[in-house]
Amino acid sequence: MVIGLVVLGVVAVVGAIGYGVYALKRSQANDPLTRTVRSKDGRTQLQVPEGWKDQPMGFMEEGEVKVAPWRDDVCVKVLTESKAPLGQVMTLDEYARLIVGNMKNNLKGFPTSSGPTQMTVNGRPALRYEVSGIAEGINATFLVTVVEGQEHFHQVLGVMAANNRDNRALLERITATFREVH
Repeated sequence: MVIGLVVLGVVAVVGAIGYGVYALKRSQANDPLTRTVRSKDGRTQLQVPEGWKDQPMGFMEEGEVKVAPWRDDVCVKVLTESKAPLGQVMTLDEYARLIVGNMKNNLKGFPTSSGPTQMTVNGRPALRYEVSGIAEGINATFLVTVVEGQEHFHQVLGVMAANNRDNRALLERITATFREVH
């Protein structure tokens, strides 16, 4: 009886370790986007995989939404700002270049960027950039999509560890679900 319990315990531990390794290695790119996440102010929303959870904003971090899975190699954040952040109305291109320039200035190493790619997100004009650099000691890639809303600009920031580019497809799918709620 005791040997049976020991064997059962060992099998359970090996199974848990095996599942943990599988979960860390599997790609999330095709996970269904079944969870709706709304911004704090209720003006925007997006869809993420069911297992993603709301994340607290870090020190000096701004945003309306921050969600991620249980592991830290990917997350999505949404920031919303007035179309006149400096008291003067900006174009989508001007605003996006300002955001990407500031982001590059805050990254360490030799930050790079590519883009913009013109697109629409749920019928709204948008520009996408990819910015890479070192953030908080980690090589990171940011998929920066700036969406021009009716009265606001919205930054949908997909962040992934630079060594896990499999998450790009998932971040693109999540970004495509972004919309203003009226």
